[in-house]
Amino acid sequence: MSPRRRPAAGACARPLAEACASLYAQRSPSGVQRELVRQVAQVLGAQRVLLVLNDSPRLRPVAHRLPAGEAAGTLLQAVTPWLLQAREQRCAALYVGPAGQPRARQRSCLVVPLLQPRQVPGWVYADVDGRQGRFDDSHLQDLQRLAAWAAQALARLQEAAALKQQLAARSADLAQRLDELGLVQQIHQGIARGLGFQAIVNLVGEALRRVLRSDNLGILWLDPATRTARTLYAVEHGRRLRPPDLKIDTEAAWAHWLRPRPPRVLNTYAELLATGAGVVPGTSAARSKLVVPIVVGSRRVGTLDLEDHEREYAFSESVVQLMGTIAATLGVALENVRLFEETQRRTRLSAALVDVGRDISSTLDLAAVLERMAAHARTQLQAEHSAIFLPEVASGAEAAPAPRY
Repeated sequence: MSPRRRPAAGACARPLAEACASLYAQRSPSGVQRELVRQVAQVLGAQRVLLVLNDSPRLRPVAHRLPAGEAAGTLLQAVTPWLLQAREQRCAALYVGPAGQPRARQRSCLVVPLLQPRQVPGWVYADVDGRQGRFDDSHLQDLQRLAAWAAQALARLQEAAALKQQLAARSADLAQRLDELGLVQQIHQGIARGLGFQAIVNLVGEALRRVLRSDNLGILWLDPATRTARTLYAVEHGRRLRPPDLKIDTEAAWAHWLRPRPPRVLNTYAELLATGAGVVPGTSAARSKLVVPIVVGSRRVGTLDLEDHEREYAFSESVVQLMGTIAATLGVALENVRLFEETQRRTRLSAALVDVGRDISSTLDLAAVLERMAAHARTQLQAEHSAIFLPEVASGAEAAPAPRY
């Protein structure tokens, strides 16, 4: 079988143009890499073709065409000094050797960098043994053209991938913003419908769980009147829980609870243990936890807690931002509803006191007065029963209670 010969210089102008067009038509970086190796072997008649990238701490061969039994790693080790020189000088090179040997025993080697404006992402190496042919400057120029088109094709695909990634990120940001606006709108609509304090908490809890696709969420509220941390909403593994309130005993501890602080992400179970917080009886330990304070003015009034019981490092920055936005809106809304309910309660109490005074002054019948007072007490306290006990002045024993309602 006669050895394959490379066409004479200039005879491959049309195949070269077709090869460049084929490179630019590829739709993926790996496609460009494979096509470059194939075209170099076909257009130049190379025996060995090696494409090496410079995108990691070590040089990485990504595509090659070699004679049977030869390894890409062995060839890369042999030609690495030439590759590094090409990177430093940003120029191609033709090597023929060993010097002094007959042409049939020499090997022609081409090293061409893939040049981009700010970097050298890789190199293409090609060679041919003297028995098969010989490379000259025209072959070097042809390989430079192929490498230039490959570099342009790779740069175009990288730019397209970057634009696609930016579009995906902006779409995710837009989706998050829409989720935030939707939740805020639900909170305001709840206030407009006259929903009470606990009803708004339930509304926000259910909406947050839908948006975040989470089965583990808690909303804690700090009650300054009783110095108590109350769990208004708690769901774990999709099941509604009602943990007991936490009484804060000391002034220093209460001041610590009220102090504003930034959101805290606990990415691992070890980080959770390091906080010293135990597991509430009847619940299970989380593997990741996000704690977002609910702050009104300069005072912390509550906390949003989001947990993941399956994964560590479960919460992205976008989730933290979403929770922060909702916490801020929820804090103002709940504080306004609380103040409104407190004002209504005091108004009702004042009206009840006026009614009691009117009842007392309208009759001298003690039983009737006590009956009306018991009824007012039941109404104001939203109780099922009410009773008034009068002591026996003579014996010290208690009299029978007024009728119960």
